[in-house]
Amino acid sequence: MKKIVVIYYRDDWFKEIPFVSQSTKKSFEDWHERGLKKKIELYRASIKWYDPQKRLFTKAWAYRSGQWVKVEKPIKADMIYDKTGGKRDLELFDWKMEITKHTKVFNHPLFRTFLDNKLAQYLAFGEFMPVSYMAANKKELLDRLKELKSSKAVVKPLHGSGGFGIVIADKKDIPKKRFEFPVLVQEFVISQMGVPGFSKKREVSDLRLIFMNHKLVFALSRIAKKDSLFTNFHQGATALIVPNSKIPAPVM
Repeated sequence: MKKIVVIYYRDDWFKEIPFVSQSTKKSFEDWHERGLKKKIELYRASIKWYDPQKRLFTKAWAYRSGQWVKVEKPIKADMIYDKTGGKRDLELFDWKMEITKHTKVFNHPLFRTFLDNKLAQYLAFGEFMPVSYMAANKKELLDRLKELKSSKAVVKPLHGSGGFGIVIADKKDIPKKRFEFPVLVQEFVISQMGVPGFSKKREVSDLRLIFMNHKLVFALSRIAKKDSLFTNFHQGATALIVPNSKIPAPVM
């Protein structure tokens, strides 16, 4: 059987299970079970458990027979799926590049380092994104807020996902918040109409198109919970698959 190891940074061997988020836990459990049906063994492991001399992981987590177990035997991966936090990309770059010499790595270190922060994404794809600025300190934050035309603003860390650390508020209230600089400051753009021709009611939602190898695999709309402006799953949002026929033509 092929072996795929999903890597992250923290060392969580002392825990009973390797998760905090229940939604993430359920997703990985489903993934591990689907893998076994396809003759693929999936594992989760800290990058700290990788032995570069032997080119294998000394231990890992696995979901087997309905429970998470600690695998305490060496695992030689056929592929590594890199899910380490983006803020570690520069710190781990040389180590990851060495690993790629011997093992296929999904989310290649070069790709991660170039594009796995929100400022780099804006520099690359700014024409498709809300007006954004970087602020390295509070004075710059105040200056950038004055340049935004929207009454609300979005302030977010350069790295991260799930909506954690993001503030959406009236511009006058943002200086009262505490931030760890640098941050990205963005105009606030809201859509309360959902996906035209698909959504059944007015809702705060977005539309995501998922591509693999330049091919559209599926689309989904993430819907914020009541009275929330966040469409992140970790902030309570739900999602619906959007048929390709319902994707608005301008998007395509």
